[in-house]
Amino acid sequence: VAAIGTHLIRKPENLSWVEAASIPEAFLTAYQALVLIGGLREDESVLVHAGASGVGVAANQIARFLGAYVTAVNRNSRVIVHARLSPSGTTDFSETVKGATSGRGVDVLIDFVGATHWEKNINSLGLDGRMVILSFLGGSVVPNVNLLPILLKRLSIYGSGLRTHSVEYQTDLIAKFADAIVPHLTGEKDDGAVKTFQDLHLQSTRCISTETYAEVQRAGTVYPWT
Repeated sequence: VAAIGTHLIRKPENLSWVEAASIPEAFLTAYQALVLIGGLREDESVLVHAGASGVGVAANQIARFLGAYVTAVNRNSRVIVHARLSPSGTTDFSETVKGATSGRGVDVLIDFVGATHWEKNINSLGLDGRMVILSFLGGSVVPNVNLLPILLKRLSIYGSGLRTHSVEYQTDLIAKFADAIVPHLTGEKDDGAVKTFQDLHLQSTRCISTETYAEVQRAGTVYPWT
């Protein structure tokens, strides 16, 4: 395997190779969205969509480690995590966010959904809020957009794609992440501030389809790495 030298991170001694392999894709994406683009600061609030996904779980942990208040929403728009809030079954997460932030709204919002969540995302953002769009799982076209809240609340909306950035940008991101987060990473069963989680381990010579993977998830089967 050939790789750019400045893109390498030394494996923490407390992590296995499997645990370490779960870090770059999810955690670098989350760190870039929260910190480099979103500018998340201590004591700010953040809303993370796809909160149970790899990037979502990484973003939740990084934000809390940095001293932010975190709300996460799953694919059914159910609020599943909040530092100061019990789980809620509401489908309008913007109402829950407003209640949890005393009506102010969140400072940073990480979105994977797009069109179907657009209006509620805008409603969830507070004054000078920043939204970082990472994907469009709910569509990329938003009809009848009301631009007024963007102006009145001085919102900033960003699109992010890590692979399209220059080598220099990627090098800077990796260096900052390695310095700020990597020393605090531990495995799932350890007591570190930021943990790695692995949903499925496969043999290096084995590939499965997305349909088979869905069946594996439903059955709760785990294939060991050998």
